[in-house]
Formats: sequence, structure tokens, C-alpha cells
Amino acid sequence: MVTYYEILGLPNSRDAARFLTPQLLKAAYRKSLLQHHPDKVQQVSSPEPGSTKATNKQPSSAYTVDQITKAYSIISTPKLREEYDRELALESQRTGEFGAQQRNGFRTGVETVDLDDLDFDEKESLWFRSCRCGDDRGFLIREEDLEEAVDDGELAAPKSAPPAAKQALILDWFHRSLSAHSFKDLEKALPAVASISGMVVKDYLQALSDEGLIKVEKIGSGNWYWAFVSDAKQSKEKVLHDLQAEETKLKISIADIKKHITEATAQRDEDDEMLEDNGMDRQALLEAHERLLKETASLDKELAAYSGSDPTEVLRKEKEIQSLKDDAEQFTDNLECIRSYLLDLTNDREQVALVMQSTCGDEYIPGEGLKEL
Repeated sequence: MVTYYEILGLPNSRDAARFLTPQLLKAAYRKSLLQHHPDKVQQVSSPEPGSTKATNKQPSSAYTVDQITKAYSIISTPKLREEYDRELALESQRTGEFGAQQRNGFRTGVETVDLDDLDFDEKESLWFRSCRCGDDRGFLIREEDLEEAVDDGELAAPKSAPPAAKQALILDWFHRSLSAHSFKDLEKALPAVASISGMVVKDYLQALSDEGLIKVEKIGSGNWYWAFVSDAKQSKEKVLHDLQAEETKLKISIADIKKHITEATAQRDEDDEMLEDNGMDRQALLEAHERLLKETASLDKELAAYSGSDPTEVLRKEKEIQSLKDDAEQFTDNLECIRSYLLDLTNDREQVALVMQSTCGDEYIPGEGLKEL
């Protein structure tokens, strides 16, 4: 069974996992999203059934974004994570009877084992291999055995573990050491703690320092590093204090808003009461307003019908008539000038009269000229 810890690339051990900080969890979440992104999944070898030997090339099985997001949501929430750890413990107890029998058997000697070299039984959640006695499962390791190895300091992180898991193991080692360490000492100790190369010890220390998980101080000619559980506690208390301060601000803002709402409601009730005292309520006023609007529209329409008797309209029309009369008199003078000019040219009154009559029509009277306006 794949656990949420495995999806995020974190150690399954409860002793190591309890030291996972919010910063480490967020870093593991982001790295897991990047590692299992559909465009980032690399081609890896596929093992044959019952063996860890690679046979052919195919895409590695990647966790979906939903799986990674759900895993982070559970592990990063203390209450949900506590319930999930309890379920894992109960599941481990249900499937651990066979391993308990083996653990009570005879064992001797010391052997270093790489879990990648063993077969894994997903149903019983244990690793196994055959032994010289002929038993296919003569050698097996359960998750409880791994937890005991962590307590005894005998378990090292797999080389393929993600950086976040190795950082968690390093931080756990610092907490358990209860001491400050020089860089030279850490170059010797941390490779065995987190299965890393001595060349990258400085990088891991820098990453933990940047996230505020370990302290570093230059003493003499070299740097000294340390991390205590109390420091992590203080960091959590600071975050809690900041959240509580933000919560207080929000409560004050909510109280102010409620106060404004109460005042506005009281003012509205006061207005309603005043209207009721005058014999009208809000609905009656709205109806009266609508009725007045209709009456105003009717009066405007009626006034438009009497616009001809409007003094302003009469004055406007008189000005317009006078302007037209002036234009007509100017046009009459022009016609008289043309008639005189034609008469001077032809000296034939009858012929000029015919031209004027054909041009002006009934407005021209022979022998008299144009009609008066």
C-alpha cells in the first residue's frame, strides 16, 4: 500500500516524520509535483514480476496531481495527519503477525541490507528474500523493524530518496544530537545519516539554514551548526502568534461592520416610524410618487397641445414671419431691377411684360407690376 508519505517522498517512520516542519512539507510537495509532472516523468526500466531486475523501457508510474495534493493536505494538517498515522499503525498491527513470529526467532550477526535488493509484498507491507535454508521468505523486514532501526540509529535513507526526505533525516539527527557541530564533523557524519555524498553536505546545510530550520554561527575560523527542538517550537509559536494577531484584527473589523449595520438598521427603523406617525408608510409614499409621475407626464402632453398660444412660441413665430417678409421684399426689389434693365435693352414694354408674367406668374400684374406683400 502506497502511503501519503511515500507520495511526497518523505520518511514513513513516525519518529522521523514527526520532525517534518511546514517548510519541509511544502518543499516536498512542490518537488513531488515537479517530479511526477506528466511532462517531466522520465523513462525507467520496468522490473519483472518477483524481481527487481530491469528488462524493458517504459514510462515510470507517476502519481497524479490529485494524489499529491491530497497527500499534502492530509500530512500538513496536524489533526488529519494524526488520524492517518493511527490508521497506518492499526493496519500495520493487522498485517504484522507473521513478521512478529520471525522477529521472535533466532537471529545472529550483523548485515547491511539495501531494501531495493529485496522483493516487496504490498499486501502484507513487508520486504523479503530467500535464505540458504530453502525458505522463500526466510529473511524479511517489516515496517516495525524499520522504526526500531530508526530508534537505534541503524537506518540510513535510500540513495534514491528525494532531497526533502534527506533534509528531514538530517534535521532529526540535529535534534537528537543536542549539540553544536563543526562543518568538518558534519562532512563525516551526515553522509551516513542521509545517504548523501560529502560533496553536497554544504548544500544541504545551506538549504536548511535558508529555511530557518538550523542555526549557523561563525566561531573562530569555521562555521558551527546546531538545531534544537525548542527552536522549532519557538518558530511554531511565532507563526501561531502572528496568526492570532491576524485573527484579532479580523474580529475587530467584523465587529465594526456589525456596528455599522446595526446603526444603519436603527436609522431606517427610525425613518419608518416617523413616516408612520405622519399617517404614511414607505409603501404609501412609493405609490404616491408613482402617481405623481403619471400626472406630470399627462400635464406635459396637454401643455404641448396648447403650444400655439404660448407667448414664447408666438414671439418666435413673429420673428420668423418678419424675416421671411424681409427676404421677399429684397427679392421683389431684385425683380424690379431686372425688369428695368430689360426695358432699357429692348425698349419694348409688351415684350418685357410677357417675360415678367411668365417668370412671376400671378404675382405680376401687367401695367401695375408685382403685387404688394
